[in-house]
Amino acid sequence: VNLPFWLADFLSHRKMLKPHLPKFLKKRLRDELQGEAGCVDLRDRCKFFYELGRKLCTLSELDGSEDLSEFLLNTFTSRFKEMLTTSHVCSNETRETYSRVLTNEELELFTRAQASSKAFERWIYSKSTVISSRIKRNKRKREWEGQEFRFRT
Repeated sequence: VNLPFWLADFLSHRKMLKPHLPKFLKKRLRDELQGEAGCVDLRDRCKFFYELGRKLCTLSELDGSEDLSEFLLNTFTSRFKEMLTTSHVCSNETRETYSRVLTNEELELFTRAQASSKAFERWIYSKSTVISSRIKRNKRKREWEGQEFRFRT
């Protein structure tokens, strides 16, 4: 029986049911992700893949939860490297197709990485002005007004 997480959590704490891993976290998907994590469409399987996986790790009676946290971490790190590289070099057309396979958490990071890259490019190619401190300007002003003299000996 498929249940919402909040209900499964509630019932498992009262020992009324023993939860099992959802279909999208079964052995077949794990094998696919260990092979080539970047090519697997996680959004199609579960939009909140990492968030739900993290919550599933908190269930004490869950079958197969022993290595779930390590699996989620390995999956995220392998996908994150590719996602970060792609975010800096992809065009708008590529972005649309690539964002279809990302989970909500990955999509948020991808969007922020692209915004960061664009902000860096704007900064690097912009004309910068030299900003002097107020204290230094006041010192020069006093020197010019004749209030401060320095003698060399």
